[in-house]
Amino acid sequence: MKKNILVSLMIIAVLVLICSCGNTQQGDGSVTETPIPDVTNTTAPDVISDTAVVVKADECEGKIGDTVEVPVYVLNGNPLNGIQFIVKFDNTKVKLISTEESIDEQVSEALGGMSSITITPDSLSYAWVNSIKKSADEKIMTLKFEILSGSVGESVDITISNCVAAAYNEKDESVAYDEIQTVNGAINIK
Repeated sequence: MKKNILVSLMIIAVLVLICSCGNTQQGDGSVTETPIPDVTNTTAPDVISDTAVVVKADECEGKIGDTVEVPVYVLNGNPLNGIQFIVKFDNTKVKLISTEESIDEQVSEALGGMSSITITPDSLSYAWVNSIKKSADEKIMTLKFEILSGSVGESVDITISNCVAAAYNEKDESVAYDEIQTVNGAINIK
């Protein structure tokens, strides 16, 4: 059990470090934006692998001025102890107004877990880690956007990148998944 907690704390530290990209408030109150690094994952697969962890954003539609919800899922049934990813969007077309995690925060905290969300004007960094495996094939969060501008029939891409996922193996060691696929979403303007 102590080994699980120690490994979980190490994973938390790495994921928080990864998600610390974004805005940083300085001592004088000013905000400095740190660019988010770009890591390539397999995107928009024609065939989803049976062994890959898949992070998928859904599509939705709305009119200018509407608030719409974009669910984000982890698919393929692979158990997870931690996941991190970045969601990018065109902030001239949509504004991220809120997020809602689907992971029960009280249960997660009671089991030694935590999550971190960092928001910049055009992206969101998300990290979640826990010492207890979470099954995949479920919604992990909902992103709420306000549609600011665009033309009827236009789509605003919701792009997922920089994915990292890990789970404990049979030896109780944390192992990163080597195959992660992303499926991008969109907000369709009607």
